[in-house]
Amino acid sequence: MSIRIKKYKKLMHEVKYLRTELEYQEEVLSEYHLTFEEYYRKWCSDNDVDIAQQEKQNAERVEKMISEPQTLQQKYDEKDRIIPEQPKQDKLDAKKFNKLYRKIAMELHPDKDTGNAAKFAKVSHAYEKGFWSVLLEYAMELEIEPENLSELLPLLKEETKRIREAIQKNKGIYSWKFYECEEDEECKERLIKDFLKHLFKMEIQ
Repeated sequence: MSIRIKKYKKLMHEVKYLRTELEYQEEVLSEYHLTFEEYYRKWCSDNDVDIAQQEKQNAERVEKMISEPQTLQQKYDEKDRIIPEQPKQDKLDAKKFNKLYRKIAMELHPDKDTGNAAKFAKVSHAYEKGFWSVLLEYAMELEIEPENLSELLPLLKEETKRIREAIQKNKGIYSWKFYECEEDEECKERLIKDFLKHLFKMEIQ
């Protein structure tokens, strides 16, 4: 096995792991956003913090913070798993995957005995949206080696970078930090105070 193939397989394992981690983060955030909101409002009520008044006084600031995108837009595969959204790829990038896509599609086409309608749909969606790692993942599963691997590796590296950045961004979201506090009430209280300081510039001892 050549160094290039080893590098390709290493990158594929890496991006697959990162996609799984991002999917997990998004699932946690979708649940803990409401959990954090409920805890925050109850804590403020128990500690005589009039958040309604604060929100009114800081309406413009709150609106600006809330309107800022915190997570990636979500796309789902046929198993309702989150696929990270990527920027539109230019036509040149798509052309690099044309031949590989056709080979995969031929193997998975529902009209063939070996076809799989669900996988075919996912591969087609990945190709249309530029989710190159998903396409390459199916190529690896079908033991189809891309002929122009040297052209595809930089795109795979770029996707890996984007997913890493999304994961890191998620770690800064208060809902995620709340999740990481687990059952530590002191951690939760510190987080609420940090949130109030961030949102309303309130200093609470």
